[in-house]
Amino acid sequence: MYRAIFFDLDGTLLGMDQHQFLKYYFETMFHFCKKHALNGSLVSEGIEKGTIAMIQNNGTQSNETVFWENFCKHTHYERSFIEPILEQYYLTDFQKVKESCFVKKEAKVIIQTLKEKGYPLYLTTNAIFPKVAVLERLKWAQLNPLDFEYITTYENSHYCKPNPKYYQEVIQHFHLNPEEILMIGNDALEDGIIQSLHADCYLLKDSLLNESHLNNQIFKCTDIQELVLFIQNLPSLKEIKES
Repeated sequence: MYRAIFFDLDGTLLGMDQHQFLKYYFETMFHFCKKHALNGSLVSEGIEKGTIAMIQNNGTQSNETVFWENFCKHTHYERSFIEPILEQYYLTDFQKVKESCFVKKEAKVIIQTLKEKGYPLYLTTNAIFPKVAVLERLKWAQLNPLDFEYITTYENSHYCKPNPKYYQEVIQHFHLNPEEILMIGNDALEDGIIQSLHADCYLLKDSLLNESHLNNQIFKCTDIQELVLFIQNLPSLKEIKES
């Protein structure tokens, strides 16, 4: 029986063309930097270097610390100078990246149904973005961050997907039993890896990413309409607790 539900964000709760998202992201970042007399190419390279370092993080430092150490090492910008400028990007020009995304009306139904049934929800989106960027994308999905017990960001995480320790960190922090967790995502490697911890995982067929060419038969794949029906048929945790 499930007692906690984990959700991916990009491609799962928020509809997205990943290639368009990255294209718009780096284009808008480049032009934003130009407006602020920064070297846009250098900043983009720094973001890529920092992101790679976060994905390789061994847990000794937060992803945030790892990102800035590598970003600043590559760009030679001082963090105290550049961080407030990039935060401003996420509050302004980042909005243009929304054009690569779309609202999934079924996602709102799924979240609302699970909340009504009393399931604690965790947004386990890959922790490579700052909180401000994650909250913005939640707005694009028309979802309320308060519906989630926890949201992973680069500030509060020490690992990234597909490292199973990324999920383990959340599981241990909230004293969860992996066998009572359902993960809902769309990436065979990044989301499916949670099965190595004995958690259950459903992947969305309509936005499935499988760049590692993993055997689909090891995953439970469903479309989002089928997922809505599955969620509606789950038992109510509230009723179980009351009985």
